[in-house]
Amino acid sequence: MFTSHYTPKFLTKNEIPMMRNYAKANEERGALHPDILEVIHQKKWLRTTIPESISGGFEWSVPEIIALFEELAYVDGNIGWTVNLGAGANLFAGFFPEEVANEIFSDPLVCCAGSGASTGTALYDKENENYALKGYWRYASGSDHATHFTGHAVLMDTDGNEIKNRYGEPDTITFLVPKSDVISHPSWRTLGLTATSSHDFEIKEATLPAAHTFDISKGSDFQTGALYHYPFPLFSTTALSVMVSGITLHFIELFESEILTKIPLYGEETLEHHANVRQDFERLVPQFFKLRSDFYAALEASWGAVSKEKMILPQLENLLTDSALAMSDFCYDLATTLFRYCGMSILFEGSEFNQVYRDLMTATQHFVISPINRN
Repeated sequence: MFTSHYTPKFLTKNEIPMMRNYAKANEERGALHPDILEVIHQKKWLRTTIPESISGGFEWSVPEIIALFEELAYVDGNIGWTVNLGAGANLFAGFFPEEVANEIFSDPLVCCAGSGASTGTALYDKENENYALKGYWRYASGSDHATHFTGHAVLMDTDGNEIKNRYGEPDTITFLVPKSDVISHPSWRTLGLTATSSHDFEIKEATLPAAHTFDISKGSDFQTGALYHYPFPLFSTTALSVMVSGITLHFIELFESEILTKIPLYGEETLEHHANVRQDFERLVPQFFKLRSDFYAALEASWGAVSKEKMILPQLENLLTDSALAMSDFCYDLATTLFRYCGMSILFEGSEFNQVYRDLMTATQHFVISPINRN
């Protein structure tokens, strides 16, 4: 069994099936069941990225955080995705002055949802040190249980014109607002990851204190820990790639237990003995684990560099990015190749295998790991 190559680190053998038992209820709700949210908060997974200097913050290393994300995606794609995006946004706590960070992130239930798009506008009021903020943003995962929302907005002048930066591009701010400033639109009706409540949100008009803007384009000015000097685009790429690899681990597990052991229509032996099935399985699965091993080696090297120097050389950053994208690309190829051998059972709504495949296809569409987003 190839899944013997993977051993969960953060959850027990009893906890994994317990959490998977909520998969159908999660999908029916279009959001995580309250019992699952309670587990997430009890385990304090959303606080793994919050600085230790803030009450209840754990400030894990990047390799620990990424391994947790992958394991949760292996348990259930909806759980993994929701924790990933929530904890990833809570990392922004390290980019605020400590007084502001404590005010927001000391809440044990704090969870940020948001968007990476600059689809809002902000007009600065110098006298009152705040912004008039409005806009519409898409795909804010965890909207149903979020306490705060983040996003980007284009700076405008008093004549309604975009302010340009030194490169001639629209100048932007990154903001954090409480949920009370936001209108959530229940727009997330998709093929997979249906329980992540990745809805659109709108701000019709909010007053944003300047102190509630932050900059993740460079290392933190407020925290010395390596986590807050690790390049955020690199963190995002690795975090999304392990959503795909984690769901793929679940896919392989189900393929072994449900597909290799079944006798196909008009067949006499299980598919484990079918030449084409066995050839593809024995070719694809070891290659997946090799790419995954290469990815984690590059991840450890990148973390070692940032921990030591508070920076990472471009060659090492490129190595990790390439490893992450190669792994996620291969996961797609593995699943779509083996899908053809699954017969009718994978097609039925409500089956575990059906959800895993839908979640995997949806996760691979994210722009950060999409082939569209390549040089």
